[in-house]
Amino acid sequence: MEHELQKGMDKEAVRELFTFTCLENTKLKPAYSKIGDLTCQDYLFEIAGKNKSTKQIRESNNSFLLLDDILIGTEKRIPLYLMGFLY
Repeated sequence: MEHELQKGMDKEAVRELFTFTCLENTKLKPAYSKIGDLTCQDYLFEIAGKNKSTKQIRESNNSFLLLDDILIGTEKRIPLYLMGFLY
C-alpha cells in the first residue's frame, strides 16, 4: 500500500533527508553533492524512484542509485529502505 505524503511535501526531499539522517547517525559524515545527491566516504549516491537511470552518475566509479519502491537490488541499484538498517 502506497502512503501519501502530506500536502506540500516533496517526495525527493523526504528520500534525501531520510538517507542523510541514516548516514549521519553512523558518524560517516555525508555531504550534499553537485553531481549526485549525496557523497559519503568517496561514494556517490543518487536518490530517486525505481525508474531512475544511472545516466547522471555514470562517470563516477564509486556511484550507486538508492531507489525507492524496489525490494531487491542489483549491481548499482540499492533499495532505499536498506538505509534504515544504519539508523
